[in-house]
Amino acid sequence: YAFLSAYARSHGHNMHHAWEHLLTNVAVISVCIFLWISVQEWVLQLSRELGHLLFGLLCGGIAVSVMSFPFEIAPGLTADLRGVTLVLAGFFAGPVAALLAGTMAAGHQLFLGGTGMHASMAAIALLCALGPIAHATTIKRRDFAALVAVAIAAAAVVPLQILLMPAHLQPLMFANAALPQSVLQFFSVWMIGFAVLYETHRRDVARANEIYGAIMDALPDCLNAKDLNGRFLVANPATAALLGAASGKDLIGKTYFDFYPPDIASAFHRDEQLARSSGTPLRLEQQLIQDDGSIAWLSTLKAPFVRGDGSASGIITHSRDVTTRKTIEISLTETQARLNDALTHMADGLAMFDRT
Repeated sequence: YAFLSAYARSHGHNMHHAWEHLLTNVAVISVCIFLWISVQEWVLQLSRELGHLLFGLLCGGIAVSVMSFPFEIAPGLTADLRGVTLVLAGFFAGPVAALLAGTMAAGHQLFLGGTGMHASMAAIALLCALGPIAHATTIKRRDFAALVAVAIAAAAVVPLQILLMPAHLQPLMFANAALPQSVLQFFSVWMIGFAVLYETHRRDVARANEIYGAIMDALPDCLNAKDLNGRFLVANPATAALLGAASGKDLIGKTYFDFYPPDIASAFHRDEQLARSSGTPLRLEQQLIQDDGSIAWLSTLKAPFVRGDGSASGIITHSRDVTTRKTIEISLTETQARLNDALTHMADGLAMFDRT
């Protein structure tokens, strides 16, 4: 801002005043949008369509506000940053919100009148079209690259609007308002849009984490993730119950060596290292001796926890208690062995026939 102010002073008082006045527009827009961000999640939970309509109304109201206190270059000739909210309305909430905001801005422009009104109306229409176009083309993923492209397009509308004005007014507009209006329109769309995108991304991640957490907590099987050193990163209540901990949070930062004898803990750790080195899921059955001396069996899947670049950063473990099934299998095997032994050594003849 200091650099821009110095540049503006060197090019006359009017340009310096334009920077200061339009920066006030930026402040007003930013405060209003950030207030919306604070209540956006609550509104969208009620109704997504209602949220989009309210966002369109908000953007239209902000546009009317900044239009009511513009930078006056000459009598009847003004400049403001209405385009910021008109673009953001369409980009984030779609064509209905853009139409709503644009209608409010166009109606207020008709009320104000002034020199270059036809150029202003054309600019409003163009700005209202930019957002929905970007919204439609990035419907699956509204990313930061698309936001930058929209911000550049919004800035380019400023000189186009000036070129639509009467020829004798164009030099005055280019000299006093074109640069600050274009630059601030670009940075405002980009920075405020970045804040909205970041908050949307944060909210989506929080919602996904909440769902994943509920699934983990409800799962009767043991599910946990550990880092490369075998320390627990996350664990569900079933894992805590198996290890004798009060909750999954009590396991964070600990290893199997904090709960099992060294020989059992070492065997479990070796299995994890094998799964990590192989890079493929490992299925195995694990035997452990519980505190009461009884033997428990676990059917376990260990899979590498892979980063986006393909490198392993930990191990995901899913274990199911199969003690009952394993006990029955062992009992059946022993019974079959005893029966075979009895048949082998009995003195009488014994045969079994099928139906034929």
